[in-house]
Amino acid sequence: MSVSQKASRFCVGAAGAERQAPSGHGGGAARPGSGFGAAPQILLAHSLCLALILFPAGAGPLFGQSADVARCFTPIDWVVLIDTSQSMEGKGKGAKKIFPRVKEVLHQFVPTIRDADTLTLFTFDTTSNRLVSVDGVHRGEALARIDGLSAPGLSTNVGAATRDALAEAYSRNDKRRLAVILLLSDGHEDLDRVPADLRFPMSQTLALVRASDVPYFFYASLGQDPDTDLKKLIAVIAGKATGHAAAFNDPGATRLIEETAKVRETVCPPAHLSIKLQGHKIQGAAASIDLGSLTPGETSAPYTIDIASDVPTPLNVDERDLPPGLGVGGLPDGLINVGPQQYERLRFTVAVPNDATDGAYDFPLLVQPTGSDAVSIAVHYSVAPTLAERLRRAREWSLRNWYWLALLPLLIVAIRRGLNPPPTPLPGAELELPGVREPLKLDKDVELPRGSPTLKISRDGDSHKIRALSGTTLKIDRPSAPKPFELGANDFRLSSGDMISSPSYRGPLRYHNGGRLIGLK
Repeated sequence: MSVSQKASRFCVGAAGAERQAPSGHGGGAARPGSGFGAAPQILLAHSLCLALILFPAGAGPLFGQSADVARCFTPIDWVVLIDTSQSMEGKGKGAKKIFPRVKEVLHQFVPTIRDADTLTLFTFDTTSNRLVSVDGVHRGEALARIDGLSAPGLSTNVGAATRDALAEAYSRNDKRRLAVILLLSDGHEDLDRVPADLRFPMSQTLALVRASDVPYFFYASLGQDPDTDLKKLIAVIAGKATGHAAAFNDPGATRLIEETAKVRETVCPPAHLSIKLQGHKIQGAAASIDLGSLTPGETSAPYTIDIASDVPTPLNVDERDLPPGLGVGGLPDGLINVGPQQYERLRFTVAVPNDATDGAYDFPLLVQPTGSDAVSIAVHYSVAPTLAERLRRAREWSLRNWYWLALLPLLIVAIRRGLNPPPTPLPGAELELPGVREPLKLDKDVELPRGSPTLKISRDGDSHKIRALSGTTLKIDRPSAPKPFELGANDFRLSSGDMISSPSYRGPLRYHNGGRLIGLK
């Protein structure tokens, strides 16, 4: 029986936007000119987390590249710089009133901050002022401070703001966290009315960028054209850390929501699914879970799966081809719509029926986002008798074979001497080779092909395991699995009927195992 399950939230949510408006005196004189061009994004969908890396400074679009899936789970320290010069309120020649729009965008951006993130807001005009610093849990405090903002400033001391933002980024204790600076301004540096002791020209900011621990820096130019010194700062940051800086020109802040969303996508790029099994991330579109040995009637310990998704998407988890009587519990049924806050941790258990027979079992677990390829997770477990059952079998066997008791002293001596009988051959275990009439009996470990082996098959309980040699990649086609398994140097437990594809053979090798270990029944 198959139970639909659910998975996941986002590793990252799309957030807020950026925009731009021409400014006049008091906020920096606005200059007509060409903008940076549009900043379209390319969304690359795959089973693991994929990255959008920003185009270099002064250019237009954002391009996509792959990124480490672990970044989706990395906390972010956000630093947002808000221009509060009067041009943002539409005062001055050619200025547009865009400050209400900026506050609206921040109201959409701040709720997407994850609980493990932090957020620091600076305002700047004549000087730079820290507005608030909160963690993601208390994001509501930041929203309240944003509501009370106005833009009365007579100057644009953007150098002081970037200086304070870089100092904030470099001061974080845990350098594994990502530092992201977002600057929202409609004008250019204007220090004419700034007292000498408060001035900090942008030209001095360039020297503050370190060679390592380079933060992300995004500049939303909301006026007619971007500030030249800020473009230079972006070039310096991008030169020290590729993809860590970009600017986008959005006069009037008409696209600010969309552009700010791309900031989050760049820092923690879009992905269909990012999956961790018991805290260990998987690479590729297939993975496996080993629940170990279970006894009839036993329920396994909870197994955790962390799933992250980058965009709102319906998703379910389906078990296929469950062994008879097996129960899978702990996961909700049905289709789940995941969203852009935290990733979700799922816990499931496997309940073995009381009448389960000894042996190795497996079934596929498919994590299926709507409209995308599924991630197949092979779940393995084995069934062994309980201690009471072993004793019952031993008692029945001793009654049927009382004469063996006479050999008990000899067996004790053999055990004391450390004599262990060799593994019992598996009757019927064999491997069909392409172009060979007689199948190869698997009564011992083998390496094939002989002379220059590329694969090794060895005994594994009452089955066999296979491993690729010499850097070879093997494919295992299993009738019960929707996709082939790819394996390299790791062991893979075979099931009867598996088809093995190797570059050393023109056709597949077929594994048969119709036998059982000879043991107590």
